[in-house]
Amino acid sequence: EEEMTDAELMASWATSVSDLQEYTETYENGNVKVTYSGGIADNGRWVLHGAETWFYRDGAKKREVRYQLGEKVGEETYWGRDGAKIRAWDHQTDGTHVWTQYWSNGQRKSVSRWIDHKCHGIARTWDPAGNLISEKEFSHGKFID
Repeated sequence: EEEMTDAELMASWATSVSDLQEYTETYENGNVKVTYSGGIADNGRWVLHGAETWFYRDGAKKREVRYQLGEKVGEETYWGRDGAKIRAWDHQTDGTHVWTQYWSNGQRKSVSRWIDHKCHGIARTWDPAGNLISEKEFSHGKFID
């Protein structure tokens, strides 16, 4: 009998979800900590499906992402306690992810593309005024001179 790899075991072959339910967890002070939804996929696993939103203890939004059949899709955004966007992952349908970080004034700080947890392509960095200060090229996680 052939053993499956961890990646094969974790891979989802689900195509639909049923019994979708919404959940809310709260802090001791009664404020919402997280809201999310999930259900039973046709592969028998419980999966996240829909929006997941995290909040700081004071009620300010902290993080938001969408799931489709247990996989992150679209933009995953993180905000600071002051409400300013601090970073975002764009989970693209081709399996790549674009990582963007922001300065406290809202300007982009850096942008890079990732494949299989490794930087791939041009990674760019800007100063707080929005001026490009660095471009570095990577190939599957390795820096190219």
